[in-house]
Amino acid sequence: MAGGFLSEAETGFTGMKYYFNSYTRRGRFNCVAAVYGTIVGAVLLKKMTKKKKPAEVKCD
Repeated sequence: MAGGFLSEAETGFTGMKYYFNSYTRRGRFNCVAAVYGTIVGAVLLKKMTKKKKPAEVKCD
């Protein structure tokens, strides 16, 4: 069957391969969650460290 998923017991992975693999639905979800979390974290970090420009003073 094309595109079929294996159970976690069938893969026999240990360590990081157990959590991040492309053979199980849970492994694929963990990969997607890690990528989205990295993107959101980078955007939030950029927003938090953004420097504000000082207000301009107009003299008449």
